[in-house]
Amino acid sequence: MPPQYTFQSNSQSSNSQSSTTPLSANTSSSPPEGSASDPDATDTTVPRRGTPTKGNKAGLVVTDLLKLRISLDQAKTSEAACQVLAENIANMFDCSNVFVSLFQGRSLRLYGQECEETFPFDKDNIVSAQREVTNDKPVCGWPETNNWSPSVVHKSLTHEHCPTTVSFLVVDRDNRAVGVVTLAGSKSTCSAATEKIKHVFELVVPQIQLQQKASRTTWQRAWSYILKNSSVRLKWAVVVALSMIFFFVRIPHRIQCGMEVKPVTRRYVSAPFDSVLKSSKVRAGEFVQAKDALAQLDQDEVMLQRSSVEAEKEKFRKQKSSALAKGETLAMQQAQLEFKRLSFKNNMLQQRSENLEISSPISGVVLKNELEDAEGAPLTQGQVLFEIAPLDQMIFTLYISQQDVAYVNEGMKVQISVDAARSTFPGTICRIRPQAVLFENESVFIAEVEFDNKQGVVRPGMRGYATIIGEHQSVGWILFRKPYNYFKRLSGF
Repeated sequence: MPPQYTFQSNSQSSNSQSSTTPLSANTSSSPPEGSASDPDATDTTVPRRGTPTKGNKAGLVVTDLLKLRISLDQAKTSEAACQVLAENIANMFDCSNVFVSLFQGRSLRLYGQECEETFPFDKDNIVSAQREVTNDKPVCGWPETNNWSPSVVHKSLTHEHCPTTVSFLVVDRDNRAVGVVTLAGSKSTCSAATEKIKHVFELVVPQIQLQQKASRTTWQRAWSYILKNSSVRLKWAVVVALSMIFFFVRIPHRIQCGMEVKPVTRRYVSAPFDSVLKSSKVRAGEFVQAKDALAQLDQDEVMLQRSSVEAEKEKFRKQKSSALAKGETLAMQQAQLEFKRLSFKNNMLQQRSENLEISSPISGVVLKNELEDAEGAPLTQGQVLFEIAPLDQMIFTLYISQQDVAYVNEGMKVQISVDAARSTFPGTICRIRPQAVLFENESVFIAEVEFDNKQGVVRPGMRGYATIIGEHQSVGWILFRKPYNYFKRLSGF
């Protein structure tokens, strides 16, 4: 219960001589200074900040409380009321730094502050320190004392000229949390002012709550009225009515599915003849231009074959000359034919020795390099070595589940989100493949969206997701379609 600010009498002598004290939450048995000639006189002068007067040594003066109540009545919002509280508390209790926050639902917001220029004011740090205060720990601060629970967060707010920081919970008469007040200054000031400020807040909390109610919107007031004054049956009726209205509202049916970027065309580069790979000059993912070198073949094998062919040619040349000298026509013709065959083979080997470098037929990105680190590997004619794709045209491949493919048609709008890109790309479905494929252990249908990639924003292999804008359906149908089909299949209907 808030303290009763009344005049009290102390009878310390036999004749019960009465003496009065200022209106205060803390009464004193001795008369204030300067009242020896007139024991019934009280000083009601409003004290200035930093200059305590005769009246406020015992507690709060009536004039201070009246001035505070009048200022709160003039505040139009709860934010203005908190600022008034912060300024008046700083003046009344000689506190250098005062911060007042209020609860809005579960969140805590700082509305009023009065602090010195030297104080390291940081709104987030102050609110973090105030969140340390709970019903179990109504007072937290630093340094550690018997008057409050220690808090390391409060330690970050202290400095050389402000060694003590304390926060305490403000509650209403029903013991419900209303806000938190933080004081920062000297240890003696914070300790002495904490209990007195609590008493002040017990008097002004109803005004603050009225300010909060007055600042709410019309919808908030109406909803609060329904919750507090309607019967349980009326509440359920309102909820059911709103739900039914919401479920029948028709909105575009948005279907989300996985997506992968693929090139429109691919070019495969294979080995031109049987040979040995000497070195690979590119790696997968690199950009190449047309006629750039991709790999180098070993010439030792070709030169060895040429040497063997030259030796055989010389052999058949001698056989031809010998048969001609002996007049053996048939042997001469056979030797001549073998010589021509070996000459053709030698010419072929000569061309191979001049084309040992494999070059790129187009400009694009290398998707695959089958023998990237396999130097000296034997190659056979037609063996695929590289896969190259141009980047100017791409296809977004959409993987649509079997449950959603019936509601997707060609020409529907699509919003593409690529994980590696910061923006989304609009598009239109140009084709839906009629046959399902297996993707990540799930049977899906593939839809394609063409994309002009002249700026090279996306690359083959990138993944993300796509949102297909379908036909308008009711909210209830969108929410319960898949659960209904699942239970229908589970029950066997």
